[in-house]
Amino acid sequence: MSNTVQSARSNGYRNAFALGGLGGFNAHGVGFLQATLDAGIEPTIISCTSGQIYWTWRYLLQKSGEPDPFTGRVVELQAELAQEVAKSNIFPEPLQWLDASAMALRGDPGIFKPAIEPFWQNLLRPYLPQSFDHLWSQFGEEMLNRLLPAQLFVSERSSESLTEIGRRFACETAVGLVFNAFDAPNGEEILYLNARAQALLQQHRPHKYAHDQLDDGVRTRVLDPDDPQQLLAAVDGALWLYLYGFQGRDGKERTVLDGAYHRQFIIRELAPAADRIFSVRPQSLGWKACMPRNRLQVSNLETQLWFNASYAGEVAHIELINELLAKGYLPPPYRPIELLPVEYETHIRFYDYFVERQPVYQDAYDHAMALFDRL
Repeated sequence: MSNTVQSARSNGYRNAFALGGLGGFNAHGVGFLQATLDAGIEPTIISCTSGQIYWTWRYLLQKSGEPDPFTGRVVELQAELAQEVAKSNIFPEPLQWLDASAMALRGDPGIFKPAIEPFWQNLLRPYLPQSFDHLWSQFGEEMLNRLLPAQLFVSERSSESLTEIGRRFACETAVGLVFNAFDAPNGEEILYLNARAQALLQQHRPHKYAHDQLDDGVRTRVLDPDDPQQLLAAVDGALWLYLYGFQGRDGKERTVLDGAYHRQFIIRELAPAADRIFSVRPQSLGWKACMPRNRLQVSNLETQLWFNASYAGEVAHIELINELLAKGYLPPPYRPIELLPVEYETHIRFYDYFVERQPVYQDAYDHAMALFDRL
């Protein structure tokens, strides 16, 4: 370990990691987390969304030397990601664009599978119109619901594994942990905190982080390690993709979804507990290719704009405070916070979003290590 990295770890800095999930680009977050382990960079608090929730769980296990609770095996982020890459990278480099098509046909074993059985069950179920007076007006929408259903995949994550992720987060005492889900009918984000995160953040805004408190469209809930139903509901909702449809495991309508669709990065809440915030972004702010020429490229641009829009709002308050402090307009206790992005600068093609790649991991690892040496 270099002297500069050792100094950055030991000089009392409070480091926050903000990990943003994005389809199959979890490799980017994994590369950063592995770099922090190798460099000895310790977090005070971590926020994570979507697939990064799973990898934060794996990071916590490796960091503390805990075995996998289901297999008893030693947890190694790099090795586990390599296994994920191996099962999703089927075609040689010139034909890698076919990997996404193969995944659409066979799914990602252990994570999701194509909704073949639900499709046929939905298609062939008896048609019982709500009202015979409006039979034909209802029939058109019914045909769309059957031929173009919302559900394309079925989640294969077990209830036991989801509950265990929640339990491990709830029981963590050294690191604050925050993740989110989105309650669609109420238009409210649900922010889940472990007790350590609640204690860190309540020191500065005690009114906001009380249990189930609603503030500015965000409802906060503290994870209870003794409530497996709450833990399952929290993690299951936070990992529920649009592509899984809107019918829950119990057959009832699902209304709580993956929080990354609403806010990919949870940053503004971290400010009270951090001097440095590493925003681990699996895409760049700028569009790194020629402007779109086909429908897939337009969808790609829409996706990037969609995720980047929430990020700009997340960092705006911190950047404003930093600017006012630099000009001498704000007295203590206001203080500057370093925003340190770890971005993936290479252009992402639309059909690559769900496929993990080893170069994405390596890019994040190298970027992070270089950043630690510069601090």
